Amino acid sequence: MKFLFLGNGTSNNHGCEAIVRGTVRILAKAFESEITAANGVNDTPEIVNEVERHFKVPNVDTFSIYSPKSPMLSIKWRLAHLTSDECVTHASEIKQHGAGAKAMLAIGGDNFSMDYGLPTFYLGWNKVASTMGLPSFIWGASVGPFSRDPQFEARFVKHAARLKGFLVRETRTQKYLESLGLGDKTFLVGDPAFVMSVTEPKEKVTLPEGGIGLNLSPLYAKYVADGNVNKLKELAVDYVKGIRQSLKRPVILIPHVNSNEASRKSDPTWYAKDDFGFLSKVYEALGSDASDVHLIGDTYNAEELKWIISQCHSFIGARTHSTIAAFSTHTPTISLAYSVKAQGLNEDIFGSTDYCIAPKDLSKEKLIEALQLTEVKREEILAQYQSSIPVIQERAYQAGQLVKEMIS
Repeated sequence: MKFLFLGNGTSNNHGCEAIVRGTVRILAKAFESEITAANGVNDTPEIVNEVERHFKVPNVDTFSIYSPKSPMLSIKWRLAHLTSDECVTHASEIKQHGAGAKAMLAIGGDNFSMDYGLPTFYLGWNKVASTMGLPSFIWGASVGPFSRDPQFEARFVKHAARLKGFLVRETRTQKYLESLGLGDKTFLVGDPAFVMSVTEPKEKVTLPEGGIGLNLSPLYAKYVADGNVNKLKELAVDYVKGIRQSLKRPVILIPHVNSNEASRKSDPTWYAKDDFGFLSKVYEALGSDASDVHLIGDTYNAEELKWIISQCHSFIGARTHSTIAAFSTHTPTISLAYSVKAQGLNEDIFGSTDYCIAPKDLSKEKLIEALQLTEVKREEILAQYQSSIPVIQERAYQAGQLVKEMIS
């Protein structure tokens, strides 16, 4: 049985990889048969080549949504954003790779939010899949809200008529889609990354005992430093020093989205777009204060990073899938919540956003206060994980059953 995956990512985007790997497990369990997939995730051939033994994926040509190859395509992309219209690109590739597929899964977690602008590309891709007669699903995702752009919101509701279903990963999205009159197509599941395996790296990793894991991305500068990555670096150095002084614990800097080597060689500012590059700059800037700070390298896959995060005493994460790795391994976690998705996930796990910090509230003092709260309430947090995480994981597996029933 063949599926078409459409999404975005890079070879070292471990959030994207976690979704793919989790989806593999979900589909394999639901269909109990050999599954193949045409890969629509750009720059991820190594992911689909080494994935689960029962999920054989051909090494297909992939395509990028963020690098239009022609001036006309670039103009089309800009017009789509201005008009809130669907932007159909790479139609021939989608049709080629999707031929013979049983269904299309639009993967990517936050692709249908407004975190990165209007998702006109993804609507265009869905449109191509639907014209092929493929049952199409938004898979394990957060959606919207688009209320601050009523024109696009209306376009999205119209677009939803083409889709077979919304399999959403948190209650906030479910309620939003219900408010748009899409409740009959909306099903609460779990992010596929919650069921991704945990794998200890083959090469021994030396981690300090009782360390606090910290993931900060250069993307986060957009929310707390007016887009100035160097300013965020200075803030990060201050945060790390404050954590060390107040909590008396080692700090482990953990990148979760990195550039590939080609991008690093061609882009002199790659460190400003790359977790490992950014955290390397933070580590360097610490100087003599880095004696009990540890920087994780960029050679690990998503399953190995999940293991590394699981070894932390507690964790602070800006990247959503770094926090999902922590949640699903029962590691007390502070979410640096720059979007609705982090707040929604926390509400579903804890029933509150007590362990979220919004960008407008972030400071060294607030971060230390939140970490101290996780110390005081550690047993309560672990008990909450014991009750809520298995439920979310079961919902993630139910997504496979829902797709199976709807395409039968």
